[in-house]
Amino acid sequence: MPLILDIDLWGPTQASPSASESSSTSESISQSASQSASQSASKSSSISQSASQSKSASPSYSSSASESASESASPSPEPPTFPEIEVIKTERNDHFIEWTFEPYDGETVDDYIFRIYYSLAPICGYEPILDINDNIVEIDGAIGPLAYEHILKQYDFNQMWYYKIYAYKKGDPGRDFWSAYAYIGNYALGFHMVMHQAENILYDIFYGEPIYLIKKKGTGVRCTNCWSEERQQRTLTHCTVCDGSGFINGYYCAIAIQMAFDSDDRKSDSQRNFEDVYNSIRARTSNYPIIRPKDIIVNKDEYKRYVVLFVETTKLPKHAESGIILSKQNYIVSQLLTLQELNPDDNEYNIDIAALLP
Repeated sequence: MPLILDIDLWGPTQASPSASESSSTSESISQSASQSASQSASKSSSISQSASQSKSASPSYSSSASESASESASPSPEPPTFPEIEVIKTERNDHFIEWTFEPYDGETVDDYIFRIYYSLAPICGYEPILDINDNIVEIDGAIGPLAYEHILKQYDFNQMWYYKIYAYKKGDPGRDFWSAYAYIGNYALGFHMVMHQAENILYDIFYGEPIYLIKKKGTGVRCTNCWSEERQQRTLTHCTVCDGSGFINGYYCAIAIQMAFDSDDRKSDSQRNFEDVYNSIRARTSNYPIIRPKDIIVNKDEYKRYVVLFVETTKLPKHAESGIILSKQNYIVSQLLTLQELNPDDNEYNIDIAALLP
C-alpha cells in the first residue's frame, strides 16, 4: 500500500494566522525581497560594467577553426579593422585592389599609412608592391584613395595571386594591422560558406588524411646550376640546388591541410620494366588553398610524395543579389586532383619540409 502523509503546514496545534498578521508578514517579505533584488541588480550592474570594461580594454581576434585546421586548413577570419577588401582583374590584365578601413573609436583613416603585399601562396611569401624606383608603395589615408592598381601582367592564369593590406599609424608604427588575404573572384554567399564548412568537417573528421601542400614557384631567380639561358630550360635531371623547381628557393612554405585519397591500386606487370610503375591516384580536398598543377603533395602518415598533374573544381554559382548587383564568378567548393606518385630518387624527395614549415 502507498504511504500517505497528512502534513499540516502550520503545525499540529498552531492555528492559522490572522489577516493582520498575514498582511504584515507579506509586507515584510515584500520589503526584504525588494531590498534583495535591488542589491542583486546593483551587484549585477557592477559586474557587468567591470566585465565590459575588461573586454574593451583587451580586444582579441579569434581565428577560424577550419582554416587553422588546414594550414590547416582553412584561411583566418577578416579582422574587424578591414571590413572589405576586393581584387579585380582589369581589362589590361592588371590587378586592381580596393579596401575599406575602420579604425578604433577616436581615430580616423587619415591617421594611417597603407601598404599592399602580394604572394602566390596564401600564408607565406608576401612581398610589398614596389614603384618604378623600387620603393615600397605607401598610400596616405588622408590623401587616398584606398585603392591601387598593381601593374602585373599575368601570363599563367592557373596561378592565384593573394593580396593583403598592411596599415600602421602615423607617428606610432607599432600600432599596425593586417587584413585577411583576398584574391580575384572571392565572392561568397551564405550557402557557399555552409558548403565550405561541410567540406572541412568531411575531411577533418571522417575520411581525410593529413598532408603537406608545397606550392611550386613560377617566378624568381633562376637556378645557377641547372638553368640554361640559351635553351630556357633545365639541363640537369637531378639538381641539388633547386630540387627540380628551376628557381633558387623554388618552393613556398608547407601548408598543412586534410585531403581524401582514393584507394592505392597496385599490380604486377612484367611488360613495364622500363616504364614508370608508379601509378596515378585521385584525391579530393576543399577550396583552401587553391591548388595548381606541379604543386607537391606530401602524405604525413607515410611521407609519400606526389606531384599534381590535373586539377578539377566543383563550383557553385554566385547568384545575383539585385537588378544592380548581377551574378558573378562561381565559387569553388572543392578540388578534385589527379596525382602522380614520385620515385624516391626524384628531386622532390630532397625538399627539406622542416625548413618550409611556417
